[in-house]
Amino acid sequence: MLIVFAGSPGSGKSTLARALGRVLPAPALSVDPVEVALEHLRTARVRTIARRIAVEDAELLRRLGE
Repeated sequence: MLIVFAGSPGSGKSTLARALGRVLPAPALSVDPVEVALEHLRTARVRTIARRIAVEDAELLRRLGE
């Protein structure tokens, strides 16, 4: 299962994901660190690339849990 939170910056997505991760328990992945790492590219595609990486990370964790 993959749960995705979307919303405006500063709306509490990461906080909610971490709290839910503790309750389930499940890993909480965030796109924020990936976006920061990619900022030097100065491209409008940074968010898209970061989200794709996060989805791939989630898929890897799912496969490891099987």
